[in-house]
Order: sequence, then C-alpha cells, then structure tokens
Amino acid sequence: MIAFSFSRLTRGRMLGGVCSSLLIGCAPQQPELPPLPPDRQPLMSSSFEGVAGWSAPANLPLLSLEHARTGRYSLKAGRGLEYSLSYGAALGAVVPAGTRRLRLTAWAYTERPTDAMLVLQLLDPAQEGRSLVYEKIELGRYVTKSGEWTPVAISTQLPADARPESQLKIYLWYPNALNNIYLDDVALFSEE
Repeated sequence: MIAFSFSRLTRGRMLGGVCSSLLIGCAPQQPELPPLPPDRQPLMSSSFEGVAGWSAPANLPLLSLEHARTGRYSLKAGRGLEYSLSYGAALGAVVPAGTRRLRLTAWAYTERPTDAMLVLQLLDPAQEGRSLVYEKIELGRYVTKSGEWTPVAISTQLPADARPESQLKIYLWYPNALNNIYLDDVALFSEE
C-alpha cells in the first residue's frame, strides 16, 4: 500500500520528503551508537562454537545447526523454546572495575516477523536478585528482513550500586513464539 502510494505521489507533484518519511516510519532503524575504537576488544564474545558461560534449564536444546552466521552453531528461541541459553557471570569476572557503560552487540536472523527480545540484565544477589539493569532489544523492530542476518546493539549505563558480585545475564526471550529466531556473534564491550 505504501509502495503504491509512493509511486503515485512521485508521478504527480514531487512530495519525496513526505514519502520518504512514510517509508522510514514503516521500517524503523536502530538508533545509531557512536562507533567503538577499531582496536576495542570485547569483554565477552561467542559465536556458539563453544558455550563457556552459557547455561540452560534441563531438557532445553543447547544450540541450533539450522542457521549460523559464523561457524556451525547459533542460539535459538521460538516454538517451544520461550528462553534460549542464558549467559551468566559475576560482573567483576567480565567487566573491569571502573567501567560505567556497556554495549551488547549481536546478529539476529528470523524467517518471519518476530516479537522476540534480546535481554541484558544485571541482578543484585544481595537483594534476592533485584534487577539493577534490565535492557532489551525488541528484535522485531529492527530485524525486518526475513532470511537475512541483521546486526543489533544496545548500550546501557551501569548503576552506581553495581558491584563485582552482581550477576550479568544475557538471553533471548520469545514469549509469543510463532516461529524461530536465531542469534549469533554476541559480544559485550566497554564503551569507555
């Protein structure tokens, strides 16, 4: 419908600005984050050829061979799999002291529209797992081309009450799973 309207408008008067706004509004782009220095090394990264730091509840399939961006494996959530494997570590084991901002990057792949989320969470074990940080990337807003790997990223400020023993968690959550979504090449960076 919008493509048809766009054609009709361009044949008539030049209303390209209006049409461009309509088209951009239909396919939101992820907010631009400032580039990281090219020599910045990740604090944690995984292409799922190994699963160090990743765990799953009993009976949950560990990895998928169906689609992968790098290597043979990817993380999967979807039909019958509301949650993927979860990365977990003490903040102090992954993030250097004094770090105030983190950036999580990944590549996502879906065969159909999705409402899955990539979650970055920081829990306080001293307060019964209270969330200090809960950030999510709503993948369906940015992964709009089926059958294609799409980069996604999120940046977050670490709160002043984050401590080395705070628990860092990263996982895919797909509560209304109608199809599958895959994640590969996950990396966590310090933005400082």
